[in-house]
Amino acid sequence: MNGYERRTELKKEKIRTAALDLFCKYGIDKTNINEIAQKAGVSPASIYNYFGSKQGLIKDTILNLLQ
Repeated sequence: MNGYERRTELKKEKIRTAALDLFCKYGIDKTNINEIAQKAGVSPASIYNYFGSKQGLIKDTILNLLQ
């Protein structure tokens, strides 16, 4: 894994962690992409680039949690 791929994976992990924390605290429906982005320290566009949508982020976060 090169440096770019490592940074990408670290950023995705920060997003997943922030999303899981907010989903647990406020629920999936009451949590929005902007809140997740702010907590993770990334732009909302980064979340859409990596996960496609909020539903994609939810699915990826849950699958990652189950691994």
